[in-house]
Amino acid sequence: MKVQSYQECVKRTNVDLGSDKLNIAHMALGIASELAEIVECVTKKDIDLTNLEEEIGDGFWYGFNYANIRNIEILDNIFDIEFSHGDLNDITQYGGELADIAKRLLAYGQSFEAQEEKRHSCSKKFFMTEEEILNKYLNSLGALAKYNGLNPEVIMGKNITKLYIRYKDKFSEDAALVRDLEAERLVLEQTK
Repeated sequence: MKVQSYQECVKRTNVDLGSDKLNIAHMALGIASELAEIVECVTKKDIDLTNLEEEIGDGFWYGFNYANIRNIEILDNIFDIEFSHGDLNDITQYGGELADIAKRLLAYGQSFEAQEEKRHSCSKKFFMTEEEILNKYLNSLGALAKYNGLNPEVIMGKNITKLYIRYKDKFSEDAALVRDLEAERLVLEQTK
């Protein structure tokens, strides 16, 4: 599945919490929780690649919905850029920076613009826009997939298929809590 198609498809299962602050907080918390699951996957002696695919796919889902909420363009060739080599430190750094942006928005009332201005004034040499941070986060997830012999575009397609199984029409709280994990796993185990 191509980046633009995936970015459009993830909107179907995203829930609107009523404000950009809460929606961004939801995406940042999701990025953090998926990062914890990814770390758990890759630090096991025997990596369950199906589970890793699922967690990377969920990380993509949160990242692309973050982009949708903020009207951030994800580069079409995001997985072709050689920025990261599949290092968890990269995913952690950029995921953490996105969480920090959400925290400052939600807890301190700092607008996105004010935050960007402050980041720029504090570190002109290493300054990155929110868009650059998000693209590097997604690139790092893709690099981790590739490092483990997985294809990011296949992962995105499987993620959308899994979500169609979970949410037939659109997101619902009941479907989020009561899931057919066997059916979802079958989709994820399909041939790469």
